[in-house]
Amino acid sequence: MQPVINSAPAIQTPIDQQSTLKSEAVAVAPALSNASTQDLRAAQNSSVQPTQIKTVSEAIEAFADAVIREHNLDQFSAMPVDAILEPLKAYTPHEIMSFVQDFKDLAKEIDQAQSSGKASLTAGSPDAGKSSLFKALAKEQHAAFLDFDRSALQGVKLYQKMRGNQTPEEAKAAYIKFRGASQTLHNCLMPYAISKKKDLAIAITSTSKFFAGTVKSLQQHGYKVDLHHMTCPHDVRETSNNNRNAQGQYQCDSKDFETKGQDFYKKTADYLNVKDVQFWVRPVADGAPILAAQTMGGQPIVFDKSALNILLETHKNEGPESHQLLKDFFKV
Repeated sequence: MQPVINSAPAIQTPIDQQSTLKSEAVAVAPALSNASTQDLRAAQNSSVQPTQIKTVSEAIEAFADAVIREHNLDQFSAMPVDAILEPLKAYTPHEIMSFVQDFKDLAKEIDQAQSSGKASLTAGSPDAGKSSLFKALAKEQHAAFLDFDRSALQGVKLYQKMRGNQTPEEAKAAYIKFRGASQTLHNCLMPYAISKKKDLAIAITSTSKFFAGTVKSLQQHGYKVDLHHMTCPHDVRETSNNNRNAQGQYQCDSKDFETKGQDFYKKTADYLNVKDVQFWVRPVADGAPILAAQTMGGQPIVFDKSALNILLETHKNEGPESHQLLKDFFKV
């Protein structure tokens, strides 16, 4: 289903109007202190053999060596290494080492992206339509598509194995177990792509404390950054999430659904600080996002007034401060 893009001929939207956008249904950890530095250094890079690794601490250190240090990712990440590695503490040594191969396989996909200095990010609540839009945008622009769920999580082979026949119960159990792994992989793949100067299409909520740092880091590494601000009414998100869960495509727990949904409205001021912003609205659960407005030279240009009204009304219901900021921004 094509999103509605209403733009004047002079306005270049991020997606060619002739393209088809199909909606899809779809730190070094504290534990390292338990092992001596000499023991940990014994497990490095190509010399690491899975049979040599006996503890989670050794496995995390081996992952850090084989992924982060080998590619100097700490130089290209807005997140500290300990925060990147923290989720790995929940896994066995065997599982952690399997994530190393997952990273290598996903990195090969990133290597295919073009390098023109573009980085696009989303900002939106869970189930706002971010992933479907950006997967299509990445294909259209030959950019590296990054998403905690649609790329990183799908690239975890143990996750795919655990899903089995994809019943709702299996999908939920697999998601809960391997969501942390997808976070670590995503937070390694992003700096990897930056180190290779690959174009990026990053589908995330942008609700973390690292959002502003991520934008700044991308700009410092020569990227032209634009933000796709995704608004979706709560009931539409809820319907979309319920439909996806019922189809065995579990990708958001109830806590994230609510807290990240609320956090999105709290960070409007940060989003408006980005120079190039496109404002999308997803008005119905089975529909694609509509481009309501975008900034040109720091000033908003409205393409679809009815979509903009839905945007403002949704922010009024979900976050009064956000609503006022957007009213002032659009001068309505």
